[in-house]
Amino acid sequence: MKRKKAKKVLPPKPNGPGVYRRWWLRAAGLAIALFLGFRLFANQTNQAKDAAISSPAVAATTSFKQPTTFEDLLAIPTKDLGQVDIARMNLLCMQGLPDSDEIDIPQCLATLDDWAAKIRQQTEVYHYQYTRNTAKFANSENQFRMMMLMSTLGDDLGVTYDARHPNSEPNASFFAKIDTISIHEILGPRRCGTCASLPIVVVALCNRLGYPVKLVHTPTHAFVRWDDGSERFNIETTRLGGLGTNPDEKYRDAHGGLTDEAIAAEGYLQSMTPAQALADCLETRIYFLGLHHVPQKDLNPLLEKCVQLTPTTKMWRPRPLKPETP
Repeated sequence: MKRKKAKKVLPPKPNGPGVYRRWWLRAAGLAIALFLGFRLFANQTNQAKDAAISSPAVAATTSFKQPTTFEDLLAIPTKDLGQVDIARMNLLCMQGLPDSDEIDIPQCLATLDDWAAKIRQQTEVYHYQYTRNTAKFANSENQFRMMMLMSTLGDDLGVTYDARHPNSEPNASFFAKIDTISIHEILGPRRCGTCASLPIVVVALCNRLGYPVKLVHTPTHAFVRWDDGSERFNIETTRLGGLGTNPDEKYRDAHGGLTDEAIAAEGYLQSMTPAQALADCLETRIYFLGLHHVPQKDLNPLLEKCVQLTPTTKMWRPRPLKPETP
């Protein structure tokens, strides 16, 4: 007798809204997991990029002791100056000058740390704008990063160029005021700066973000430059709220045409080394003191320190100062 095959008993087909709800929840959970995984991957990728462009020259070693006084700063060996925060350099070079008592160095440095964190956050939040339209940023993620830095400074943090000091202001007036040469005015309630102070703040922020950005100067102006060995562009720091880039030729021609000899000897249009950056801060102090009638014999030791820091330049040789008259 042929045995009949037993019929397969199938479970009843589920029906009702609960089934679809469970299916939707599973799908939503999967989508959320995929999104979080993508964000984690993107963050790790961006962190890797940040680490890749980080400049070891500006990263202080854990054993290095940061200077706390102007005298401490002058005593640091030239080879170790790359470990000194350029913001600290500027602020310490203001110590002992008239009206310098109002400068709170720890608070200024803490403000820079907070601002760098804000810029990093804004760069991550708006990074999609770069990936969506790279041509808008000259197909350069580095230009996007600097655009975010300058935009955050101007639009979110309210930093502006100090309109009280136009380009036409004579040097004898400009360099006689501590608020034009010290970065504390930018980091304080007024949040105003000049071409003498804004570039230092931008470089200090870039150092905290790991960006390879250095100071550059001409006889009467300063700006900054991104240079990682493969990409190089200038950033005009007096243009806040957006990214202004100018070629070297514009800065060269703006001063009646800098000669090749002046560029080579004085370091104009060249990315500054830490020693040159300190010499630049000292020059500002020297000029300020000269305008306040400090005797030349008291200025010559600072000029000699500048010669030690930048031996090829001629501008630091001890000499009688003849500041411009208004």
